[in-house]
Amino acid sequence: MPRMPLNRWLRRRRVTRWTAAAALLLAGLTVWIWGGIHRQLPPAWLERGQVIVTRVEADLTLRVASADGRNETIVRLAGVGVEGAHPACAPWLRERCALGPLVLECGGTGLARAAGPWPVYAYDAAGRMINESIISDGMAKADATDHHRLAQWFARIERTAEARGRGMWKE
Repeated sequence: MPRMPLNRWLRRRRVTRWTAAAALLLAGLTVWIWGGIHRQLPPAWLERGQVIVTRVEADLTLRVASADGRNETIVRLAGVGVEGAHPACAPWLRERCALGPLVLECGGTGLARAAGPWPVYAYDAAGRMINESIISDGMAKADATDHHRLAQWFARIERTAEARGRGMWKE
C-alpha cells in the first residue's frame, strides 16, 4: 500500500488549514493561561537547610544565598507589611539577620508567588520566627492583603503590640 502524503490524508478527513490553526491557537491559549495561574514552586536549594542573608533591602526583602554560596535569590517575609513600617525596621532586620544563618520555610505553607520575591517564614538560629518578631516588636504591621496560613495570628500579634505601645505605636 503506497504511503499517502499528510496534506491529502488531512483533506480526506476534512481537516483544513483553518481547523489546524484553530487547534494550535487553542493549545497555545491553554498553555498561556495555565502558565499564569499554576503555583510556582521555590528552588529546591531554598528549602534545604540554612541560608545566609547577604543583603537586607529598604523594602524588607532579603537577598539570600545558599550555605555553599553557589545559589542566590530574593525573598520577602510573608505576612509582614512594608507600607507604614517603622523607620528603624530595616536596621532592626539587618541586626537580626547578622546573628547567623536563617532557616526558611516556603513550601507547603499555602504561600504562592505570582511575581517578585518568594514569600517565606524565616527562623533565626534560636528558632524564633522573624516574621512574628518584627510584628510583635512593632517594627512593621501585618499585611492584610497577604493570604497565608498565619494571617489571623499575625493580625492578633499586631493588635497586641499596638495595645502595649511597642515600636511604631510607642508614644
